[in-house]
Amino acid sequence: MPPPDLSHLPALQPAGSIPAEAITAHQRWLDGLTGGRRLELPAETNLVKAILRDCDLRKAGLAGVALRSANLTRARLQAADLSGTDLTRATLLWADLYDADLTGAILRRADLYSGKLPGAKLRRADLCSADARQAHLRGADLTNARLTGADLTRATLDRATLRGADLTGAILEAASLRRADLRAADLSGARLGGRFQGADLREANLTGARLEGADLEGARLAGAKGLAEGLTRPPRPAGRAA
Repeated sequence: MPPPDLSHLPALQPAGSIPAEAITAHQRWLDGLTGGRRLELPAETNLVKAILRDCDLRKAGLAGVALRSANLTRARLQAADLSGTDLTRATLLWADLYDADLTGAILRRADLYSGKLPGAKLRRADLCSADARQAHLRGADLTNARLTGADLTRATLDRATLRGADLTGAILEAASLRRADLRAADLSGARLGGRFQGADLREANLTGARLEGADLEGARLAGAKGLAEGLTRPPRPAGRAA
């Protein structure tokens, strides 16, 4: 799948509405230089529609900040505190959020195409209708997260924790969820044509889910709802030997 065309996006501007001197001080802090100071913005700071493309915001304190419709394409946000942050409709194409704290963050309709979120904390986050195609979420914690209608096509969620997550109507075609924890997750109406080898789906709701092409070899399904009566081992994808 080719990357989206970014030619229509505005050119990079210096840190949107974050003062340039604050960005400079943060960079010095990251580099361990004299005069450095960690960027830590007050909750509810208004950065709606801010242009922060390619900005280095590693370890920044952005908890509770309003970043609705902000452009964070390729931003570096590793280990940043984004807990409770409003990122509704934000653009996070290829953004690096490795080990970031997004607990309770709002990412409704956010664009996370090819975003890097391994190890990210997304407990109780709202990702309804988010575009997370080809996103990297290996080992991420999405406990009780809301992913209703989210597009996770070709996303990597190996060993991710999605316990109690709401994935109603989500798209997981060609996604990888090997050894993921999906206990008590709601997958009703979801498209599950991905790889679930060794995943834990005990007590999950699979009512109305589309399992065509899904590889559930070794998955734990005790107590799962919505499976055909008497099904003890899910069918292998077409073309695989029994």
